[in-house]
Amino acid sequence: MKYQNVLDAKREAERFVQKAGELLELTEEVGPNNLDTVVLGSASASTRRQSLELTKALSRMRASDWREPC
Repeated sequence: MKYQNVLDAKREAERFVQKAGELLELTEEVGPNNLDTVVLGSASASTRRQSLELTKALSRMRASDWREPC
C-alpha cells in the first residue's frame, strides 16, 4: 500500500468518526425516532457523505497495491 493512500484513509476515517460523533450527540439530545434511527437532516446527510469519502479512500488504499507502481 502506498503511504499517502494510507494517510488519506486515516484522515477520512478521523473525519467520519467526528461527523458520526456529532450525529450521535444530536440524536441523544433529541432522542431517536420511533424506528430507533438517528436524527434525519443535515447532520445525517453530512455523516453519509463522509462515509462515502471514507469508502473511496479505503478503496484507493487497497487498490494501490495493484494499480500504482512502487
